[in-house]
Amino acid sequence: MDTKKITYIEKEVAQCEIVKYNLEEEGYDVQYFHSTDGLLDEDFDFGDMVILELMLEPHSGIQLISELRNRKRYLPIILLSAKSDENDRVEGLDAGANDYIVKPYSVLELLARIGAIFRAFENIQKGFDANRGLTVVERLFVLSHRVETIRDSISALRLNDTFEEIEKLDAISNDLKEVANKVEPNNGTELDVREPAAAALKVLSGLFDKLGSSRGAEVIVAGAVAGVVAVGGWPAVTAYSLTMAAWMGKETFEKAIDKALKSKDE
Repeated sequence: MDTKKITYIEKEVAQCEIVKYNLEEEGYDVQYFHSTDGLLDEDFDFGDMVILELMLEPHSGIQLISELRNRKRYLPIILLSAKSDENDRVEGLDAGANDYIVKPYSVLELLARIGAIFRAFENIQKGFDANRGLTVVERLFVLSHRVETIRDSISALRLNDTFEEIEKLDAISNDLKEVANKVEPNNGTELDVREPAAAALKVLSGLFDKLGSSRGAEVIVAGAVAGVVAVGGWPAVTAYSLTMAAWMGKETFEKAIDKALKSKDE
């Protein structure tokens, strides 16, 4: 397995040394900096992941993330911040971060998040690779099947108040099949699969309130999201951000869906 290179940006020297030591003990190649000076140079190599704190100089963490995304750098980014408010989390994710960790945090938690992100990116990329050669019609049928699987999983929970979501997912699946059956092979028809995929995701967002934390709503929704995003037509970084947003609650997830729909990246 290739060694993963991580760029770590933290202004506190002692914290930087501790994290760098532990990352290297886990087998990562780490380059660290105490400011963003010079990091916006076009030829700077950030490696396979960026971990940075919010309050940096001369450019803030948000500014650096935004610039990286503007350059279409599809690499995982973890934002560290002492700000725990929901709006701060949303701002970080909106800028392009894939995860948001509130300070103070344990090194073990950071290592777990890093490993989870690399695994998720690899799994989503595998899904993209598997779907890359599919025609529009095949994508529609695959998405229809995944929506049906989610519908059946929710139905198996036997919750009376999820009937509306089950009906909506059933309707989305039927619509996908109907559209697929009307598209003639090789006719050059351009269809955006993201629209029905986002419709399915919005139905899933309604499950947060109905399932409740005791039923592990985030686990159920995030798992379902992962099954949709790989075939939804978004780039891998957007697909992963959608999956991560599902872990952060309904409001963050719905904003991530709206942002993904506005994106025109392929």
